[in-house]
Amino acid sequence: LQSLDLSHNRMDDLSMQSIVLWFEGNKHLKHLNLSSNKIEGKGSTTLFEALKSNTSLLSLDFSNNPIGNSGVKKIKHFLDRNSVIEDLNFTKTKLDDFGMQSIGTALEANTSLKVLKLRNNFFGCKGVLALKPFFEKNSR
Repeated sequence: LQSLDLSHNRMDDLSMQSIVLWFEGNKHLKHLNLSSNKIEGKGSTTLFEALKSNTSLLSLDFSNNPIGNSGVKKIKHFLDRNSVIEDLNFTKTKLDDFGMQSIGTALEANTSLKVLKLRNNFFGCKGVLALKPFFEKNSR
């Protein structure tokens, strides 16, 4: 299985505890769509903990899940360690300036990301400025 679309379901934090067992150690999954579910901070923490050592996932759509800042720490660890992810969609996930600062720090070391979608969130100028080092490094 190379692509899995679980979007527009009613998956929540509890669902993620079972589903992540499929992802741990999977060396074939390249595209994962979890958009438009009800996954919050605890569920995203569970997911990104399981994915942190994944070496095959190229794209992840996590849009329209209300993770807020509670799951950002594990997202940061995922981005710190992952060297293959190319496309991330965090549209409408309730990220604010604090969350963007964590993500921006993690992206400073990331060299694989080509697409980052962040529309309809709660960050302002500080959040955008947190991404500046990533933009500077990747525009050369």
